[in-house]
Amino acid sequence: MHVDIVSHRAITLLELLVASAIAVVVLVGMAMIDAGRTRMHDALKDTYQLTQGEQANAGLATMTLTRAIERANRIRILNGTVLQARHVECPPPPAPQGDPACFNNAANYRWEEYRRTVGNALEFIERGAGAPCAPVKVLANQITALTFNFRNESGALPGAVGNNVVEYAFTWNDGAGNTHVFSGEAIARLISESNAQVPAGDTGPGIDVNNVSPPPAGACL
Repeated sequence: MHVDIVSHRAITLLELLVASAIAVVVLVGMAMIDAGRTRMHDALKDTYQLTQGEQANAGLATMTLTRAIERANRIRILNGTVLQARHVECPPPPAPQGDPACFNNAANYRWEEYRRTVGNALEFIERGAGAPCAPVKVLANQITALTFNFRNESGALPGAVGNNVVEYAFTWNDGAGNTHVFSGEAIARLISESNAQVPAGDTGPGIDVNNVSPPPAGACL
């Protein structure tokens, strides 16, 4: 008769502790990898959203600039990089009616300025009567270039630069190789076309025959 004797050795406490320690190390390592992957995903997502947001803001800024030019009754361009546009808002009845009463009142005019800062922001500043500057509003960031000019009308009007058509262009650049140039033009409907050169980048008083609302001046503009 043959009898097989099988020895069953119990797991010692030391072996159990070692196995547990190894399992903990593995689990911690996996958790750190997952956490790192999650942080990287969140960072990439935030960067993507920021970039897309600023590029979208730059696109919306073209609409703002176009509307500002179209509604302007006087435009001044400084150094080809700053646009100042004046708008008029005549009060509704029962305020005084008629153009002269409205146009000769400085309180009915508002100046706006559009410029690029050294921090690469496209800014909008509003100036109303009685207040030198209103709060600054940032239209878009990551703007690395901005230009304004009166469109050359020499073809249609010999020897002239049209004083009611403004061209603009600005460059959006996220610093990571993504760039886009936004450009456009708009006609200032309240400024008469002329075959005369625009003097010093200023279309002149226009409807404000008494020049009660001259171009703004000051540190903020």
